[in-house]
Amino acid sequence: MQVKSLLAVSVCGFFLVAAGCRKTNHVDRATFKSAINHYLSARDECVWSASVKFPAQATTSNDDQTKGYDALTDAGFLTRRSAEKKRFTPSEDTESNHYTVNYHYDVASVPGWASTTEMKTAFPKIAADTSGQQMGTATLVKSSDGWQVSGSQP
Repeated sequence: MQVKSLLAVSVCGFFLVAAGCRKTNHVDRATFKSAINHYLSARDECVWSASVKFPAQATTSNDDQTKGYDALTDAGFLTRRSAEKKRFTPSEDTESNHYTVNYHYDVASVPGWASTTEMKTAFPKIAADTSGQQMGTATLVKSSDGWQVSGSQP
């Protein structure tokens, strides 16, 4: 009888210990996705890496300098004075509070002006960003407000 009692207590003890050792490394991917989407939705991309003061004047003999202005003029964002001449012609663990996440993204709802050949030729970053699915890496840190992106590299 004592052997059966000892065996029953041992089995119950094993199940109690096993229940306490469940895996706790489940990560809720939806919260990561939400944090990355929130971070990216607040970022604006500029067509030029340096600021440009308007009104601007470009040297017409320098196609690299004028192609950006020409593309923005063709899209209707800039106007050209009559004395200026267009020079650009387009060619045809849950306990962790820090995670590094690799993710895929694509740019949605691209406006028509950003999809033109002129814009993509003048601003290669627009062409790259709108060419389909891209990969990125984000560092997420857990804070009192939930997961926050502390750094991102597209």
